[in-house]
Amino acid sequence: MLHPFLKREIILLSTRIREGLGKESKVMTNFAALSLEILVAGITATIWLILIIARILIPNCQVEVLFYKIYTSLSVGDLLIFSVLIYNLGWIVHHLGEKLLEPLFQAKWRRKYFSDREFYKIRTHVFQKASDSTMEDIKFDRHVLRISRCNVFNFFVLAVVSIFYLHVNETMFVLTLIISIIIVIISFSQWRSRCEGTFKKFKDIYNSIDANEGDVQETKSVNENSRRHKRGLHK
Repeated sequence: MLHPFLKREIILLSTRIREGLGKESKVMTNFAALSLEILVAGITATIWLILIIARILIPNCQVEVLFYKIYTSLSVGDLLIFSVLIYNLGWIVHHLGEKLLEPLFQAKWRRKYFSDREFYKIRTHVFQKASDSTMEDIKFDRHVLRISRCNVFNFFVLAVVSIFYLHVNETMFVLTLIISIIIVIISFSQWRSRCEGTFKKFKDIYNSIDANEGDVQETKSVNENSRRHKRGLHK
């Protein structure tokens, strides 16, 4: 039989390994979700970017033929390079959406609950003190926020670009224009409701953490006063 000390150490080691693997798995899952999110944003952005370039260089080109030629002419190596370009374009679109739309809308929604300085202070406190399950919930909210904001930016640009192609293929681009506007409206509504819900959640979590820390501090103070009182009686 194993010595109790060795047995305890083996159990502790196995527990730490499981915890480490669990954390690594969460990191990989979050990275995969973010990469997929950026890739999808990049694909949508690639469509309107190709349309803009084609409109400038070939004003009356047949768009269906253009996209078919691009698709059929790409080799495996070209697809890999193209994928990297799409991924990087996704990051650019994400950054543009954040810089252009956040000051116009998201900052105004946030100020209903916090001042700018107060929000960043509270957010840092929540990130440091919140439980793992709460942080996973917040990460999911942020994931939805980024997707909806990118959709607002991407499909707004696609709707504008579609207007300049109505003379080329009216049926297809009227349909593209209508679908893009619908997606912009739905994504904007989702973005706003999720933003306001997330800000309210931050405030509730912060108040809960603050209240718990206050209770802990009060309990410590009561215990300390009790110990002092007992020491005074013994004297």
